[in-house]
Amino acid sequence: MKIPVPAASAAVPAGPPPRPRVAAIARDAAEAVRFAGGWLFDQAMAGWDVNVLTRDDGDLQSLRILGARRHDLASVLTSRAPLGKCLRALAVPAELYLSDPGIAAIASRALESAPGELLLWGDGAPAGLGQDPYVPARLRRAPVPVQHRLSFAAQAFKAQAMAATRVPYPGVIVGEAESFRSVSVH
Repeated sequence: MKIPVPAASAAVPAGPPPRPRVAAIARDAAEAVRFAGGWLFDQAMAGWDVNVLTRDDGDLQSLRILGARRHDLASVLTSRAPLGKCLRALAVPAELYLSDPGIAAIASRALESAPGELLLWGDGAPAGLGQDPYVPARLRRAPVPVQHRLSFAAQAFKAQAMAATRVPYPGVIVGEAESFRSVSVH
């Protein structure tokens, strides 16, 4: 008697699910380290895929210390490819977000597949994201101040990453928290 063998199920995943992803956009690695380095490190230690998009590719060591990978911002700005459904948060300098329509478009594309969070750092964080055509309607609300409390390890690794940038930051001490303005998309 011949025993039937069940066919392979199409519902069986081909591999492990992709890791959740966070990204930061900055002018250079030093800026990302200074304003979001502890947050990036804590996300990497939580098992997230951590990426930093910059135009400057000169300083990779500081990002490696934090567990982040650097990608070329210029190629992402010119690409229309989706940023991936696994992207859960995007951190950006507020001034860069407000002054560069390409950065606002990246943020909009990144958050199209909610849930997600847009984190803005630095001076000039907008009271609201207004009627910018690049901003989807669900993001057109006031960002809420939030703080990411750094783990002790994040404080130590951020200090090492800042030293690796070789950019002097007189008077800057790695604190216990990093401040952002957050817009969450659910």
